[in-house]
Amino acid sequence: MDIPDEKLQEFESTLKEIRDAAISDSKLFSDRDFRRAIIWLSFGFSLVIAAFCVAGHTLVASRDPSAGNPSTLIFWAFIILLAIGGTIKITLISRIMARKNKTLASVLRIIYGKGPVTVLIAAIASIIVTSAFFISAGLGPLIISLSAVLISFGLFTLDMRIRLPEFRALAWSLLISGLLTLFFVQQSPWLWGGLVWGGSFFVLGVDGLIAMRAS
Repeated sequence: MDIPDEKLQEFESTLKEIRDAAISDSKLFSDRDFRRAIIWLSFGFSLVIAAFCVAGHTLVASRDPSAGNPSTLIFWAFIILLAIGGTIKITLISRIMARKNKTLASVLRIIYGKGPVTVLIAAIASIIVTSAFFISAGLGPLIISLSAVLISFGLFTLDMRIRLPEFRALAWSLLISGLLTLFFVQQSPWLWGGLVWGGSFFVLGVDGLIAMRAS
């Protein structure tokens, strides 16, 4: 069955419009204000994660056995830090988007669309289930490394959409550090956890600075 040239040209034009729209949306992430905010947030997260893990390691190592388990204190401290960090990130990005007549919802639609969200949901579901299994089996520290590996797959998928070198660097850092630390993370989970997650966000920040200066 022969397809008229007019139909082929119309189809090609439609594909080009779809591609241009996708590229135009992703250019938001190349905006210098947006990238600068992500870079400094990454440095901040890296510092907080490292400090939290060092404090957790010190608290666990020096605790008095008769004083009970410090896990509850550590858990609530983590929840509070997570809430503060999330609030700062949402507020900062929302202000940047408002200056561009966009909203945080616009960013989320561009990031997730119908592609990466599937991978990220699968990764998060895998982390939750495997966490429950490892904890019940007495192998809880392994989830520090495995969660980094699983999240890296979501980031690799996200990189196909937004195409920024710093997110690619974050994905590779999580993947490599997660795989390497699987073999010895149980020896000192707090310190290795700080290295995997704090170090990976630091890599994102450094790579972002280098990429912005080169562009």
